[in-house]
Amino acid sequence: MMTPYVVSRYYRAPEVVLHNGMYDEKVDVWSIGCIFVEMITHRILFKGEDYLDQWTKITDIVGSPDEEFIQRIPQEYIVTFVKQQPKKKQIPWEKIVKDSDFPPSEDARLNSASARDLISKMLQLNPDNR
Repeated sequence: MMTPYVVSRYYRAPEVVLHNGMYDEKVDVWSIGCIFVEMITHRILFKGEDYLDQWTKITDIVGSPDEEFIQRIPQEYIVTFVKQQPKKKQIPWEKIVKDSDFPPSEDARLNSASARDLISKMLQLNPDNR
């Protein structure tokens, strides 16, 4: 069992927010994704007040977890909490990280679409997909 109190709240991966207890380097990928969005938009992406609010902020943007994610939660009371939440769809990253957030670049590889693609891969609820 690993310690449940790791990472600054705004950058905690879903498995840490939900006290899963088992986590690995993929929590760092999530944190880097949050920081990357913050660097681009100059706004904290998931600014929760506590664990419950943090989970709500995350699912408001990335959508509700699938059944595979829920089955990995070891505590039944947390499973119940997650299942009782309203179902949410993911907000397209184009609405969060807008083209206007990016400065012009002469390098064609440095573009908003590539950044959003990276963000979408880093900020997956399921750590196996990060």
